[in-house]
Amino acid sequence: RYDNVIISGGKKVFPEDVERMIGRKIDSTFMITSRSNKKWGEEIVMITTDPELAKGKEEFMAGLKTTLPEECVPKDIIFRQDIPQTENGKYIRFRL
Repeated sequence: RYDNVIISGGKKVFPEDVERMIGRKIDSTFMITSRSNKKWGEEIVMITTDPELAKGKEEFMAGLKTTLPEECVPKDIIFRQDIPQTENGKYIRFRL
């Protein structure tokens, strides 16, 4: 499916896999998505409902770089009041 793969720098990244890896480290509500990048095609972006996580994004992303594959580390963390979900509680994926 279109929304189940992000191609960044020629590497396939599955948002659900990245969410599982990051979910082991935090309790905040978040979603992995992508946005257009001229050099890489797409880049990984994390959407969170936790304003503190978004404020401390540089430190958080630096920590992820030590444990996640490079292509799975978000290039940005964006705060949103809510993340759209289906009636079943699954995220409605969108790209930035």
